[in-house]
Amino acid sequence: MIGAPTRNIVDVCLVTTGHPSTNPRLVKELSSLLENGYSVHVVASKFIDWADLSDQHFMTWNCTWSWVPFGPFATKPKRVMQVVTQRLAKLLLNYVGDDSIFFWLNGLALHPVSWDLQRVALSIPARLYIAHNLAALPAAYISAKKHHGKLGFDAEDYHRGEFTNSGIVTKEQLIVEKIESKYMPQCDYITAASDGISEAYYRDITIKMPVTILNVFPKTDLDFPLSSDEKNKEKLTGTFSLYWFSQTIGPERGLEDIVKALRYLPENVQLRMRGNCNEDYKASIYGLAKQYNVSERRLVFLGLRPPEEMIVRAQCHDIGLALGQPNSINRDICVTNKIFTYLLSGIPCIATKTQGQESIARSNPDGIQLVDIGDYLSIVECVRAILFPIDGKAKAIHKSNEVYCWENESRIFIDIIGSVLS
Repeated sequence: MIGAPTRNIVDVCLVTTGHPSTNPRLVKELSSLLENGYSVHVVASKFIDWADLSDQHFMTWNCTWSWVPFGPFATKPKRVMQVVTQRLAKLLLNYVGDDSIFFWLNGLALHPVSWDLQRVALSIPARLYIAHNLAALPAAYISAKKHHGKLGFDAEDYHRGEFTNSGIVTKEQLIVEKIESKYMPQCDYITAASDGISEAYYRDITIKMPVTILNVFPKTDLDFPLSSDEKNKEKLTGTFSLYWFSQTIGPERGLEDIVKALRYLPENVQLRMRGNCNEDYKASIYGLAKQYNVSERRLVFLGLRPPEEMIVRAQCHDIGLALGQPNSINRDICVTNKIFTYLLSGIPCIATKTQGQESIARSNPDGIQLVDIGDYLSIVECVRAILFPIDGKAKAIHKSNEVYCWENESRIFIDIIGSVLS
């Protein structure tokens, strides 16, 4: 839609405001592009220590990189400039309204790194620019327009639906909706992480139906060489492990329901949580455990690990937990990578009845047991049915290897890229 590409440039430029290590979909697309002979440049950000360390894994890949530091990775003057630029853009939007001349302010107002991301992306000539989150979309659009390239967008979330269902439209929500409505119709293609996200954008914006590419993982992740010592750290001998992971351990993720359920389960059943957790929430969940007469030793906090280790580490546990809470439209219709991690690793999953998770559970009843949101007694029943004796594991492995793997989804992605660049 933006024009014919020029010559002597990279085939694809991937643009993200995050680290590659925090954006598995970008990494999977990058891997598939390289395997299929495309030249790729990645424009990404640096702002988290552990993610920066994990990103080193990708530095040996046959592609080129540009980094945009912000937060603790930026110099103090740069950090101040990024924050001031974002705040000033928000302030000016109060006075210029929807004037098309000043529309670019919306992009700057969305994220503190927007200006620097645009500046760096503009310096990379490419045939196709793919934005991997909404704040990267203006930078990808502007770069594609300058270099007469194509434009793609991967909607991992339904961004205008990420806000709480309070009925109050915030300034941030208005900015998100304006950016979506302005730039998404300009895309040559859009992919989405669930059918619900695809249908919601198709309904709300004048675009072609986005193509669903599930947030699954490659079967090669099953071959990661995790040592016996590391496997033993995942779960104690003689215990059963209910496993949950995310970048952040915190409220409104359904963990409180698992703590309540532990009261009615044998003492050797533990909740093992992986992610960053602040002391306030840790104290809160320990307080809930005390209230329900659950020993603190049954609540185990595990540290973050690189994405390539997540499948084999999940295999060490007995049941995976996907406890999505529909506190926004997006959370109701998305399908988190937790479910696909559990299915590929071969462990049964207990999932809450959100629209997105129900759609996957219907096609894999052997691997996923559904429970009503907030119904911790149903969780107790599901855990007992799975663990005593354990059931469904082999079926879950077989089903995931057939359907829920990146080897299948990547073919859809590469077909799209080939069509766009042809």
